[in-house]
Amino acid sequence: MTCRPKTAACRALVGFLLAAVAGIAGNPASAQVSFDPFLTVGGVPEVIDGDRIAVDGRLIRLYGIDAPEIGQTCRTGRRRPYDCGEAAQAMLRRLIGPNDVQCTVFSAPATMDAMVGRCRAGGADLGAAMVARGWAWRLPSLSDRYGREQSMAQARRRGVWSGTNVPAWTWRARQQAE
Repeated sequence: MTCRPKTAACRALVGFLLAAVAGIAGNPASAQVSFDPFLTVGGVPEVIDGDRIAVDGRLIRLYGIDAPEIGQTCRTGRRRPYDCGEAAQAMLRRLIGPNDVQCTVFSAPATMDAMVGRCRAGGADLGAAMVARGWAWRLPSLSDRYGREQSMAQARRRGVWSGTNVPAWTWRARQQAE
């Protein structure tokens, strides 16, 4: 990249680099923390829905998945309607159980309503567990994770795969259109 000194972008870049060098020279440990893209959050979670939890006052969306929304209707194999969002929320609560969670957060809430992170409880990846049990869809647009788990859940007709369902992103788009 060529930096033209009279541009605002170049001045901002130079200022950032000078601040970074000053920070490293003054206190290397604190400088590293300020540039580390990941944040670890842990503690007792509050389950918001099937793919979001609150930990230590921070709202975290589970990375790589999308769960049904509260109020979203799915149908069983016998065509009976049920709130699959509430079912997904209940499954996430069961998966966490009495355990604390540990989340590695990848992004800040500047672009979304929540941070995005990979969370574990009792040693299990909560995103993988939700997809494997059929209570969340993997998000191939965001990650290549959880494809195997989703294929197995579909084949075994677990969770939303036991009947008919519409992915949460399609359901939300329809709700916004109405």
